[in-house]
Amino acid sequence: MRTPIAILLCASLLPASREFSGATDNLSDGTPAAGSEATGAITACGWLYINSAPGTSGRMLFITAAVNSLVQLILLSSNTIQFVRNTSGTSRSAVSSQTLSTSTWYYICGTYDGAGSASQIYISSGSGINTTMAESAYTSQSTGSGTDNAGPATLIVLGNNSLHDRVLPGRLAESVFYGSVLTTAQMNQLARGYPVAGVLNYAPLYGVDSPELDNSGQGNSFIVTGATAAAHAPIAPSFGWWN
Repeated sequence: MRTPIAILLCASLLPASREFSGATDNLSDGTPAAGSEATGAITACGWLYINSAPGTSGRMLFITAAVNSLVQLILLSSNTIQFVRNTSGTSRSAVSSQTLSTSTWYYICGTYDGAGSASQIYISSGSGINTTMAESAYTSQSTGSGTDNAGPATLIVLGNNSLHDRVLPGRLAESVFYGSVLTTAQMNQLARGYPVAGVLNYAPLYGVDSPELDNSGQGNSFIVTGATAAAHAPIAPSFGWWN
């Protein structure tokens, strides 16, 4: 009996993802720790699984919010990705031309260099140890105008931003943020399940408890609304950086 019990116990410890399907499904932290979200250069990454195309554009994949400024990674109604760095003026925005398939896991990263350049988007192909990240082609890409916010983060939301009723019809796993622009090689590491130093925020999205902790060591704590457990992204090995 020992072997079946051991297998069962190991299986119960496998990480999950979180399913977002309702208008209020999200994880939010309204009191982020100082330094836990970049307001200059930033890379935001995570696994995305689309159940169905959003009914309207602008439904949130991830949001990080700061005073008078936003960093947004968005799933559009066309099943394409938008990454936005809002400023005091207009948005530094990029929209990917790649149409994502439903019922498929993708590792997605959005970057902004903190120097007024346009945002960039990277999307995975392949799976497991062969997952490879590459910069997307764009239907639009703009440098925008204005000044980047220099203040601390005041809100981090994963999933739906309830202020705008933008539902993500799918799953998220392994959400990470950095205060720098990662290289493609570093994004490959993340997509293949290996850590990259310097993470400012890491929510595994295990789908079990509320609050769900930020495992980067910054001390953030995400209150979970809806967002139930679902099957995990196909990464090998799982991040599990702090397990």
